[in-house]
Amino acid sequence: MLRDLHSSLPKWQHTFAQPTLKLEDAFYYSDFLSFETLTEMVWYLSDRYLGGSAFHIRLETTNGDTYLALKFRELRYFFQQQRNKLWMLDLYSASYDGQQLFLRLWFHPLSKDPNAHVQLVSQYAEEILEVIHHTISKEPPASSEQACLHRSYVCSQARFDILELVAATRYISEYMLDGVHTVGYLSTYSGLQFSGLSRYQLLRLVPEYQDQLKEVSIGMLRLTTGQSASVIYRFQERQGRGQVFQSIMWGDPSLHNQLAKELEYRLRLTRKSVIPDILPTPSWVLDSGLNTLRMDPLGQGISSWADRHEISLSAVQTSCSHKAWEERLEFMRMATVWLVDLTVPTPEKWYFAGIAQILGKQLVLLSQSPIQISTDLQSATLIQYSPDETGITQVLKRLEAIVH
Repeated sequence: MLRDLHSSLPKWQHTFAQPTLKLEDAFYYSDFLSFETLTEMVWYLSDRYLGGSAFHIRLETTNGDTYLALKFRELRYFFQQQRNKLWMLDLYSASYDGQQLFLRLWFHPLSKDPNAHVQLVSQYAEEILEVIHHTISKEPPASSEQACLHRSYVCSQARFDILELVAATRYISEYMLDGVHTVGYLSTYSGLQFSGLSRYQLLRLVPEYQDQLKEVSIGMLRLTTGQSASVIYRFQERQGRGQVFQSIMWGDPSLHNQLAKELEYRLRLTRKSVIPDILPTPSWVLDSGLNTLRMDPLGQGISSWADRHEISLSAVQTSCSHKAWEERLEFMRMATVWLVDLTVPTPEKWYFAGIAQILGKQLVLLSQSPIQISTDLQSATLIQYSPDETGITQVLKRLEAIVH
């Protein structure tokens, strides 16, 4: 189609006229965009509007790899053989007379925001934008909800087998989720907690605390995209029974069902019900160290308030290294609300808030002074407070409204 149109157009000529129009647009592109359609459009735009100027290609993958100055034949390989690993594709070209085109395509499996972005500096900006929309854009999705799956099951502690759990999640990770790493967690009714565990460490610890187990879980998380899958066993103290919670958010409903069926088969799970959230009570994450919870008046107030409302409150110290708290990110992901105190807005705190947005969490930003937040965080609840008893009481009233 573009080829036929191209043959009827006059040949591009160097005018060296200054570009008169700048345009920027964000839109949705078709999930079924093929390499052939994309390259045909790019070559048409180059010949018609950019004097045959070459396009520079930059590609990022979900593995964290970045490819610069990629050739079209190399891009074809990724589209045809490694499409599930595409993360972000940039195409840029500029002509001798100053026309510029920048096109970015996101392949984020969870984001429902517009996934294409174009910037134009050209006398023909409106024409170029029309060609791009006509070729690759699509209507916005009917629903903005993230595709996810949550299920619960009944289980007997006597039937719980850590070998089965490790084997099942290892199979899921290696053969269905591109080898994403697994991380384990274990807690006991005597108050012990072990996070960031390897499969080997789980196999060693579970038999040691078999009679005291409160929770055992294995999560799989791709940090670059926020995709996650987890299996959580919770046991009732001295009653020999418990529940299993399964949560999958990988952005592909058909894959979700495959993963759920595989886990049900390998772990011999009996369906109980479809539950709205992975936790039976709200679980919140507070940007704070455990020491701060005990010493800071705001931390003490929120901690006491959470206890009264039977809210599980987990403290995460963002001032430590990223690695230290990213090991707990899979378990933080299960929280419904994240609180971040931006009174001292360190880069780690903004990173923490950004992760909450990526995972679609309800975000509450606290600060003792006015702050400016980026457009990406406009949906967050912003609470300005004074560090006295009256100010803390006002914060708790705002949190009360979130609970109800």
